[in-house]
Amino acid sequence: MALVFQILDVDYFLNGDKPVVRLFGRSDSGNALCVLCRDFLPYFYIKPKDEG
Repeated sequence: MALVFQILDVDYFLNGDKPVVRLFGRSDSGNALCVLCRDFLPYFYIKPKDEG
């Protein structure tokens, strides 16, 4: 299901050992929203020292 809204703030909390991301925002009609993203997996990027 697609939901289009303007994200105003983001935070997260732990539910047991799993992160849950909260997206706070407003819809086109002005309604306040809080969307919980439970399937988010943490990640980070590493820039290699060499291109090889």
